[in-house]
Amino acid sequence: MARILARLGEGATFTHGTAQSAVTGIFTSPYERLQLGGLEVSSELPTFAAMADDLPSVAKGDTITRGTTQYTVEDVRADDPSGVTVLDLRAP
Repeated sequence: MARILARLGEGATFTHGTAQSAVTGIFTSPYERLQLGGLEVSSELPTFAAMADDLPSVAKGDTITRGTTQYTVEDVRADDPSGVTVLDLRAP
């Protein structure tokens, strides 16, 4: 996984409290369209996946900055077998 992230990942800034660090990971933003009663609702769930070792203290409320966009971490999901941590993000 580390090789895949190194080749396909992009740089971002991880902020935990006042500490910032550079991290490489993969951003995704799956699109979903739902039917709620008679209404059609669409949404996106941005995520960021990086090696767990690069995000040792990540917690809800931390931020990931991609370019000029700062995302807030909403949930942290560890994938123990691969060593990857996936962050569910909230766009500004």
